[in-house]
Amino acid sequence: MAITPIAKAHLRRKVRAALKQMPAEDRHARSLAICERLIPFIRRAGNVALFAPRPDEPDLKLLDSSGLWIGRAVLFPRLDGSTLTFAPAHNWAELQPGKFGLLTPVRPASSLAPHLVLVPGLAFNRRGDRLGRGAGFYDRYLAGLDPVVVTVGVAFHLQLIDDLPREAHDFRVRAVVTEQETIRVTRNA
Repeated sequence: MAITPIAKAHLRRKVRAALKQMPAEDRHARSLAICERLIPFIRRAGNVALFAPRPDEPDLKLLDSSGLWIGRAVLFPRLDGSTLTFAPAHNWAELQPGKFGLLTPVRPASSLAPHLVLVPGLAFNRRGDRLGRGAGFYDRYLAGLDPVVVTVGVAFHLQLIDDLPREAHDFRVRAVVTEQETIRVTRNA
């Protein structure tokens, strides 16, 4: 697939259409399976950066009942201008609609460093490449992280795409978790 804005836009439309077709009860069951697969990553981490899901993304709120957050800082993304930062929140009720209607913390950005970042995306491949929504916020943020920080792409299995366009600035995650599998990415993939 040629790496053009048109190719990426076409793929984004295709994935969004497939996600829109997923019934709510399916989305819930698949989200639950994804959250179960994420638990080992979270147990091994200290501070965790996650995201408040859009309606078409896996529901990470299902992780709340697991008691995983005890003793960990939980960080959520927020946009400060055109920069993605993360700020702590003690629970989902502390999040309010922000830019693009995304739920974000009301607190300012934190100097707390995450040990694990759960990364949303429209599509991923088995090499850890990610297709975001097009603004590059996550690519820029992730590129500045310490290499020891574990980055995990979170998606439904239908969002795994074999032929995913990748550009030099696109960030590669270290693992991808879907409801069907956990894909660990080798460094030289």
